[in-house]
Amino acid sequence: MKKLFLLVAVFAFVGISSAQEKSKTKESSAVKVDKKNNLDEWSKELNLTEAQKVQVQKINDDYKTKKQAIRANGTATDFKKLNDEKQAAIDAVLTPEQRAKQDKLHQQKVDEKNKKADLKASK
Repeated sequence: MKKLFLLVAVFAFVGISSAQEKSKTKESSAVKVDKKNNLDEWSKELNLTEAQKVQVQKINDDYKTKKQAIRANGTATDFKKLNDEKQAAIDAVLTPEQRAKQDKLHQQKVDEKNKKADLKASK
């Protein structure tokens, strides 16, 4: 009788544990579905032309390969330098009005990030 009770308890524990793991995977898959394309959103905000979109996409692809090349033995300063070069190349494609709007959007993003950090720190 004790063995039967122990066996039932083990099965109940395993069933509850696996049910909780399945719910976690559903939550993580929901996050993946909501992933958005930042380039499309950014280009809509700045009203980029199709030619500008193509140029920015080419710049992103070029710098993506450069990042992969320095990933093996690069330092944080190498990545910072590369990101600055990439931003300068993108800025060259944008009009002055688009650059101003981009700066405004960037500042809004930084402000949101700081607010979230403050809320998290206050908890």
